[in-house]
Amino acid sequence: MVLVLAIAAAIICGCLRGLDPSRLSRLPLRAGWLALGALIVQMGFFLLVTPEGLSGWPAAMAVTMITYGLLAVFLWLNRCLPGMKVIALGLLLNLAVITANGGYMPVSPEALALKEGRVPSAEDYGRRPSRSKDVVLDRSETRLWLLSDIFVIPKPLPFTSVLSIGDLFLAAGAFIVVYRQMLSPMENSPRGLRSRSSAFKHLL
Repeated sequence: MVLVLAIAAAIICGCLRGLDPSRLSRLPLRAGWLALGALIVQMGFFLLVTPEGLSGWPAAMAVTMITYGLLAVFLWLNRCLPGMKVIALGLLLNLAVITANGGYMPVSPEALALKEGRVPSAEDYGRRPSRSKDVVLDRSETRLWLLSDIFVIPKPLPFTSVLSIGDLFLAAGAFIVVYRQMLSPMENSPRGLRSRSSAFKHLL
């Protein structure tokens, strides 16, 4: 969801500044099927498989390694695109905390309570909520807690979610990719970017 919001924000900002959204159709992504494949595998495991099914720690770690491996190859092939290095940093941060905690992204009971509007029961601790990539862990039990899902968009706000620092980098990178693609070749050149930056600073 955070990636969708970042992409939508980039398109809106670009349109407000008079950029051409039709240039997005010419985004030179290579091997996009790798990213799509990783998404399908993750959705199939975390959304369709119940916590009581094939959801043990070894299975989760295997899914994590497979999907992040596919994404790593995809990012390497597209490393020259502006914003891809920021996305890679976000994935690396998420991978670090996920692998440190057995294949799931830790979320604290407090964050989950803000997101869902309910206090987790004792049975929720140490378990994966249904259709989620998270696992409920206390802060004291979470390795690399600072990189876990600690930011909350609570109810009743729209797009309720829990986010990590890595997710924020992912969103920033996606914003850069989309926004920069909407620029014309002249505007996307180093000289054009410096000119736009100078004009922006002047307005401030």
